Formats: sequence, structure tokens, C-alpha cells
Amino acid sequence: MRQGVTFRRVKAQRSRAPRWWAGALIATAVVVFTLVAPSDFAGAQTEPDETQAVKEAPERITTLDDLGFGDSAAFGAAAQLDFFFSGSGDYEIGDGSRLVVDLTHSNLLDPEQSAVAVAFNDRPLRAIQLDETNITGGSYEIAVPADLIEEDFNKLSFTFNMTTGLFCESSAGAALFATILGSTFFEMDFADDPPIPVLQDPNLSQYPYPFFRPGYPIVAPVIIGIPDNPTGDDLTAAYQLATGLATRVFFELDLVRIRRVNTLTDD
Repeated sequence: MRQGVTFRRVKAQRSRAPRWWAGALIATAVVVFTLVAPSDFAGAQTEPDETQAVKEAPERITTLDDLGFGDSAAFGAAAQLDFFFSGSGDYEIGDGSRLVVDLTHSNLLDPEQSAVAVAFNDRPLRAIQLDETNITGGSYEIAVPADLIEEDFNKLSFTFNMTTGLFCESSAGAALFATILGSTFFEMDFADDPPIPVLQDPNLSQYPYPFFRPGYPIVAPVIIGIPDNPTGDDLTAAYQLATGLATRVFFELDLVRIRRVNTLTDD
């Protein structure tokens, strides 16, 4: 199965059942700090929740089907669908990355006033008119500049404006819908084949990097590892680490765990 970050925000109508991926980042100073993502987390997420360095090269091509979404519908006069894909990690990106967007839409939309804008990491890349040429299906290839691709995760956004053109139309009318098909995919063009990682030592002066991207909430457990026989200084350092993290990244305190190193596993 191809891997990808599987988060989506749907502003018009929410329907989320992403498959989470698991992993861990460990840095050892006085304590060991590990981020662990659950393999199966129930419940809707409103933002990208966590980031971590990609340990292995991500798949070159990741579809919405691979992320567990399948065909995703947007409803109403104004709607947005957001999807999150794995980043490039420690692998250099070439100039041939692209999106291929497959979509359908209501046959009652006014083609002169209905469109979808495609953005990648909040940069608009293309607007697609919703007209008679793509009612039953249209496919669009969109180049993604290398400098837009992030190392941790990448956001693909679809912003819809839809109308039938009728007077006094309801903004929630049943005829206002469009669907991004599960075959839609993001392809990363790696500079090397096979991809070769460009590894750099973590710079802990950029804390909470390399563990988290500041400003995003966390819903996965945060585990702070301590030695098997911790001293008072070890415990103090662990609490200082937790406090420092809490001032930089929003998360629920009940997600913090302190565990001995010998109890930590790859799972």
C-alpha cells in the first residue's frame, strides 16, 4: 500500500475516515523524545495534526484512494476540500512533480459562473471551469514547482464556487455539487532514481523541530522517554522538555506520557 499523510478538511460537508500511519522520531540528550502516531485513530481531524521526518522514500505516486478517501464530494455554493500527502523527507526533488486531477460535477451548474481552484500548499496553481466538457469526467495535469514541495507534508486544496444561475437560488441547493475522484494523484519527481537521501543532523536549536511544525495541533500521544533508572535531574529535564513543547505547539496535556526507555517499542 502506498503511504501518505491522510488528513483532510472539508468545509462544506465533512466525511473523514483516514488511515493513519505510524512512526517515531527519537533524539537523545538527557532524555529521549519520541513522537508516536497511532496506527488507527478514530475521529475527525480539523487540521494536520503531526509531522515527522520521512524515514523511507515516499511513493512517487499517491492517489486519494491510497489515502483512504476515494471519491470525495463537495456540496453548496462555496465549498473546500483539503487533502494532505507525505512530504519529500530527506530526498531531493526534481522539476517534474505534478498533480493529476480527475473530477465530475452536477449537470445543472452554470458553466459561466462555476469553477474549482486548485492550490498546493496554499499557492493557487489552476482554475478549472465546471462546464459540459467535464460533467461526466475530466482529467487535468498540473505541474507542481519543486520549491512548493515540503519535507513533512503537503496540502492539496480544492475551492469550489458553484451555481445554477437561477434567481433566488439556495446556497445549499441539491444541484450544487462536484466530486474529486479517488484516482486523483500527486506524483513526486525525485532527483535521483532510486531516491538517495540527503541526511543532515537534527538541529535541536530549532526546537520543537525536527519533531513538530509549530502552530499545528497534535492529537497523537507525545511520549517523553527517560532512562531506566532516572535521576532527579532526568525527571526535571523531562518536565522541562514537556513544558517547552507546550509553549510552542498546541496539544492536550493528557496526551503527554513519560516512560522508561526500555518500555518503548517500534509500535
